[in-house]
Amino acid sequence: MDLLIAITVFFLVLRLAVAFFNSITPTHLQFGWLSSEERISILIPARNEAANIANLLNDLSKQDYRQFEILVLDDGSTDQTAEIVRSFCTTELRCRLIKGQELPPGWMGKNWACHQLAAQATGDYFLFLDADVSINGPLLSSALSKMKSKNLALLSLFPGQDMKTAGEWLVVPLMHYLLLSMLPLCFIEWLKYPSLAAANGQFMLFQAKHYRTANWHSQARGKVTEDIEIMKLVKRARLKGATLLENNFIRCRMYMGFGEAVNGFSKNLLAGFGGSIFNLLSYLYLTVFSYAFLFYAGYWQLALFMLLAIIFLRSLISAMADQNPLWNVLLHVFQVVVLLYIAARSIAGKYFGNITWKGRKVRS
Repeated sequence: MDLLIAITVFFLVLRLAVAFFNSITPTHLQFGWLSSEERISILIPARNEAANIANLLNDLSKQDYRQFEILVLDDGSTDQTAEIVRSFCTTELRCRLIKGQELPPGWMGKNWACHQLAAQATGDYFLFLDADVSINGPLLSSALSKMKSKNLALLSLFPGQDMKTAGEWLVVPLMHYLLLSMLPLCFIEWLKYPSLAAANGQFMLFQAKHYRTANWHSQARGKVTEDIEIMKLVKRARLKGATLLENNFIRCRMYMGFGEAVNGFSKNLLAGFGGSIFNLLSYLYLTVFSYAFLFYAGYWQLALFMLLAIIFLRSLISAMADQNPLWNVLLHVFQVVVLLYIAARSIAGKYFGNITWKGRKVRS
């Protein structure tokens, strides 16, 4: 009993230490202005993104860094995505629309789309963007400046998350809560261990020469969390990668409502724990069930300390993620209940393949 309590307290203190370390180290992309003739291929896989794609294309056309091409792959859209992109390309000659090929066996849809985009890109750098992000400020020059100053093979950014419904607030903040309390982001760049890897597929900037050699989306073809897998592959190749938070450069409304958010997180949660049910259940025990046990067993003083520690942890991470700390503190218990539900769906998805994303079955 005492050992389990000691492990629980130690894990909480460890998470506090990681979050505090992230708060005092450079975890955000810094502003940078760069004049260069090197070309960026901006590669956008799009499947039924008619509501978002025009905003992103307009944002890109306003970037201060002008040496780029835009390639958009229409991945079997049934809405007006292709027509919107085609119209934009009539006035922006650096833009091209590509019709996606049929998904081969063994590939995840997004990975196949990115693979096709890279095959037609001509730039010195490949920037993969999700179609639902929005861009503000000198994103391209700032990211390229970081790449060149640190000689990175891969730079990934976590966009700021816009949430417009209570359902989204119950799910989306869990991403930063898990990430920033479990992994010091600077370790991704400083240390070459593949186990210290995180990335976000919404923004991934590669040196093209390394990408063409390794063909990373092909190597990660069947992975749900291909972004994390690719960062691991980069580090295994003894190349440098970095993952940072946005600095008001890039934002995204990742999901439209509670149901879509739960479905998206169910697809990714177990994969984010290396596909290990043991790892996921261990995390849930140490962060959820053990706290409930302390209250039930009457360890009131310890339980109160842990409650105050959680409030501090949520506030600190919310500030780093540019989210409202009060909302996340007040919703914490409800978010944890939702996390348990997502974990159950993610484990079920591993065995039954009952998770669908953008019309395709996904095994978590």
